Amino acid sequence: MPDGIGLDGRDVPSRGEDDHSELLSELDSHDLAVATNPMDAGNGPEFEFDSQVDPARTFPQSVASGGPTSTGVILWTRIAPDVFTDEESLAVQVAHDEGMDDIVYNGLITDTVGIRAHDHTVKVDLDEYLEPDREYHYRFIYRDVASRIGRCRTLPHPDDSPESIRFAVLACQNFLNGYFPAYHHVASEDVDFLIHVGDFVYESDAGHFKGLGSSDYPNREKSLPSGNDRVWNLEDYRYLYRTYRSDQFLQEALESHTLIAGWDDHEMINDLYWDKETDAPAGDHPRGDDPEFMTTLIADAMHAWWEFMPARVEYDPNGEKLQDRFQLWRSFKVGDLMTLILTDERLFRDPPREAIPTVDNVGPHREPPDEPCSASSSASGSLTQLPNQRQRGRCGLTRY
Repeated sequence: MPDGIGLDGRDVPSRGEDDHSELLSELDSHDLAVATNPMDAGNGPEFEFDSQVDPARTFPQSVASGGPTSTGVILWTRIAPDVFTDEESLAVQVAHDEGMDDIVYNGLITDTVGIRAHDHTVKVDLDEYLEPDREYHYRFIYRDVASRIGRCRTLPHPDDSPESIRFAVLACQNFLNGYFPAYHHVASEDVDFLIHVGDFVYESDAGHFKGLGSSDYPNREKSLPSGNDRVWNLEDYRYLYRTYRSDQFLQEALESHTLIAGWDDHEMINDLYWDKETDAPAGDHPRGDDPEFMTTLIADAMHAWWEFMPARVEYDPNGEKLQDRFQLWRSFKVGDLMTLILTDERLFRDPPREAIPTVDNVGPHREPPDEPCSASSSASGSLTQLPNQRQRGRCGLTRY
């Protein structure tokens, strides 16, 4: 039997400190949703649609963009399962103008097997198709129905010298805690990009992580497919993303701005950390001390996150360590103005320090003094702008 291949045909990565070998092996068995390149197309019948039809039934989670580069973005949508058919291609259009008159790209996505396999989600990679530091508009068309029109933006060229960059920085949105009006305001703000630093979803349908004194709100109930009150499998995670992405205010923001997404713990489980003794994830879950179950569960969480987030995260199946294969650690160069760095504080995190409460760990008194680049976040979202003076540096966003 060749080196690196197990009895069940799955790969067996090298074992050693921080190799995360069992999680790597589990991920190898998943069909992960990497972004696809569309097929260039003309103006065929796939681009015809009835402008009077409400797009919500065909595109229930609307559209989003993310993973910006200087020459492209990733475009995202989801087709309603009861509308989807293997016989129809999905069309995508990109234009300079919101009216979609000045079309710069027409493409077709023909991999219907892949769409069905990934909960009917689609990620289209337009890297190398667009121009630097420019705003575009886009839409998807499927079976004579057009999605709502989204707006996206590319990064400046690495050699450019932009005067400023403006972000909306967001985190910690619990569907059970209420509605998302901050996103309605973010949608209309003059920002260049959205940054979400984690807790995009919360993994309970029974209110385990609701705020103190939070009420029960109409139409914010959840019911996980597994029947448990905490996530138990891939379908539970997919359900959470579908539910959160049904919020109209969240849809508005993701339609309006290009997303740069990281994660924290609740995309997986509360207080997730890496147990080096078992070489497995652990944390606050009814089966958090079961290494085999937790390894499968975290792989399912990563699988669903990949499907529903328009994030440019690479996966190299030939890497020997998790750091080599799964590259959530990544940077975004904004010309020579700044470099934005997103880190992963969970898959490599040590166990919690019980002697120091988490609130104290992340208190304002532990912030570095007067850094030239800073970002803030809150449950309702906040807007951050770098100073107009020509400050250069590296800005890292970390969520605890």
